[in-house]
Amino acid sequence: MSLFAILGVTLAIIAGLINLGTGLLRRKHAMMMLMRIGISIVSFLAAAGIILFKSDNLALANYGVTGTSKYIYLFMALAIFVGLTLMLPATIERNNLPPEDRFTPTPRPASAAGNVAAADGGVRVIKEGDEWVN
Repeated sequence: MSLFAILGVTLAIIAGLINLGTGLLRRKHAMMMLMRIGISIVSFLAAAGIILFKSDNLALANYGVTGTSKYIYLFMALAIFVGLTLMLPATIERNNLPPEDRFTPTPRPASAAGNVAAADGGVRVIKEGDEWVN
């Protein structure tokens, strides 16, 4: 198998596991759970399809795709797969779930010194003096 096929199978399995895990966490919302589990099944079928396609020694040249257009089609298929399996379900959930059920990132902890510059990613001051340490 080529490197692109191995990456495709790996990505499909990871996307399937992410969607299956998220679907199981969404048991309270039946439609979201079914959507995520359905997309995970599609992801696992895509991985199986890539493996079967490569095990039968089929090539895109058999379908009239040659040269540089082969890489364009592979890149488009990868973009469509990522969009349908990872980005679309997240967008649907973000627009349809109540705010308390959404997965949200944890907020940044407040800085210990209380410096505004430190909270904005600026330089943090450890000691207030002008002493140099060798």
